[in-house]
Amino acid sequence: MRLLRDISLTQKLLLLSGIGIGTAIVLTVGGFAGVRQMDQALNDALTVQSALRNHLEGDKMHDALRSDVLAAIIATSPQEIEQASNDLAAHADRFRATQQNSRALELPSEIKQALAGVGPDLEAYVLSAGATLNKAKVDRNLARAGLPRFQEAFESLEGKMEKVSDLIAERSKLTQSQAQAAARGSQIAMAVICLAVTAILAVTSRLVLRSITQPLALVVDALGRLEKGDLTRKVEWQSRDELGALASSCLSG
Repeated sequence: MRLLRDISLTQKLLLLSGIGIGTAIVLTVGGFAGVRQMDQALNDALTVQSALRNHLEGDKMHDALRSDVLAAIIATSPQEIEQASNDLAAHADRFRATQQNSRALELPSEIKQALAGVGPDLEAYVLSAGATLNKAKVDRNLARAGLPRFQEAFESLEGKMEKVSDLIAERSKLTQSQAQAAARGSQIAMAVICLAVTAILAVTSRLVLRSITQPLALVVDALGRLEKGDLTRKVEWQSRDELGALASSCLSG
């Protein structure tokens, strides 16, 4: 309070303006930090969701390739076998594309390693599917005899896919909890900042306003006593601003 008595009225008003501007800056910075944290958590969650979609699509293609092979074995015409062959090629391309899309994402190293481990088994599975289907074009019994080896390739790839699925599911739960924690942390931080800034602004504003209104009240009181002819009471108001000077002049003279 003593400091406020030593500064001018203009400086007091500038102080209030500065506190208001500072408040806006603090709230903006705090809000930006919270939004940035939530944005990062959201991006991580969206990345994992993209990986999950790719993985589910790849799992569908994994089953579709087996269906194509079985369709070729039970086909009743060359046209049906040719259709199964075309479907197998299309499904194999889509399967590879899902894996490439997942590897291009910014995922944790353990998921990337698991995805890299899928590649060789995927190619072996596609190669076995193509070989079995080609046998079906020539001799269905020969193709049926090759089914156990084809099933081994199917199950081997299935095991690798399940590992990736587990890792993505764990990562999905983690990113969801991180996003929720970021939202709660942002809310708490903004609440604390708002309370602290409000308290500082309220105290400072009260002190500044008091340093302005108190001399005015004394001046009004002094003028009222002068109007009544009371010249006996003299009070000194120790303030170096314009209102303090005015109060001292009225109260001393």
